[in-house]
Amino acid sequence: MFGPRIGRRRILKEAEAGVPLADLVRKHVSMLFRSSPGRARGVVEMMKATCFAAVATLLAFGCGSTGTAGAPYTVHVVIQADGGAPGADFGSWSITQNEGLAFSASGDSDTNVSPVIPSTGDFYAGRAHTISFTREAGYATPAAQQITAATTVTANYVPAVGVSKGVMFVGHSLLDEVESYCAKGIAESLGHTFLRRSQHLPGAPLRVNWGSPPPADRYQANARDELPSGDFDTLIMTETIPIEVYAPNPNETTLYGGNFFDLIKSAVPTADVYLYETWVCTDAGTPGSCEGELDSNPLTFREHMDADKPIWQAPVDNINAASAHDGMKVIPIGSEYLARFYDEIALGNMTGFANIDDAYPDKIHPINAVRYMWALAIVATIYDIDIRGATNVIHDIDGGLVPGMPTATQAAEMQALVYDVWSANR
Repeated sequence: MFGPRIGRRRILKEAEAGVPLADLVRKHVSMLFRSSPGRARGVVEMMKATCFAAVATLLAFGCGSTGTAGAPYTVHVVIQADGGAPGADFGSWSITQNEGLAFSASGDSDTNVSPVIPSTGDFYAGRAHTISFTREAGYATPAAQQITAATTVTANYVPAVGVSKGVMFVGHSLLDEVESYCAKGIAESLGHTFLRRSQHLPGAPLRVNWGSPPPADRYQANARDELPSGDFDTLIMTETIPIEVYAPNPNETTLYGGNFFDLIKSAVPTADVYLYETWVCTDAGTPGSCEGELDSNPLTFREHMDADKPIWQAPVDNINAASAHDGMKVIPIGSEYLARFYDEIALGNMTGFANIDDAYPDKIHPINAVRYMWALAIVATIYDIDIRGATNVIHDIDGGLVPGMPTATQAAEMQALVYDVWSANR
């Protein structure tokens, strides 16, 4: 472990000998992160700078190319011409990557060594990102092993410090403890910390969740009592259905959703607040087939996904406009994620799902494997991360395995689907 004085020469010597920066971090800093995170981050930054100075070739490097798949990584790139004198100009460079995420960089290399630090979140562990350096025509013939044309290397990745979140769920049986267990397991498998509490009352609108919260215990939260503690920086709540009845009523979703919104914002002004968008009965459009649905509405299950989107958005806009705070958002499960899932089932692309009834056998409640998929969307949204590579082994609050999780094949398909929708809507 590092003492008060940092062994800079030792780090440099180990870096020059080819010891991956990840190994240096594990060797020297891992325990320091637990006792003094701020000091540990300073040591890591020093290590990066030291390794920059040690590089004597064209490299893209970081703290090792492995890590928790899906965790956000920052790529540190050093460009230097082998054999070139300091300040030698060997052309211009550009950097792209192959995941379709928004990152590019370019510049001139007249200083010989040019560090480039893309923003955290654009690169992810466990996936190759191609960085190309191109020598422009008209420059002098390079020395041996300098770049002469497009050169491709595979970046290594510096893991971002794991993000810790305290998440309060408020809802009913379409957003209950299974989603919260899954979200916790998914987030922690990707290197983050997830404190979860869940208040869920069967069928309850926000009015009931606000006015008649359950007594708190190990399994149930009382959000009104617990949100003022400051322990929660994220609130995910949902309204009951049919949303076309509750959301347009100013004394329902806007009023009580606004109460929860202001409660957490008063304790943690930077808190993230979301309205979790759900769905209707799968037999919607057939009069008398869906308990609680409006028989006068002829829209089918799939048609509701598109038509209901602005209905869910409206109270969020109202709350943001009326509150002293702002920033409430929708997690568009029904209109985006479920719509894509429904369409992929119809195309035969979801293993184990012949039709939507396989996902919603009682016409309204999803099976646990589908709840897992919606939890992927939750984690992608609140951490703003790629969730591909997350675990599909989920434990409940007592340590038992949550049954009915997707198979490895199903989980990979669900993760790909969620990633596509999340990346298109972030």
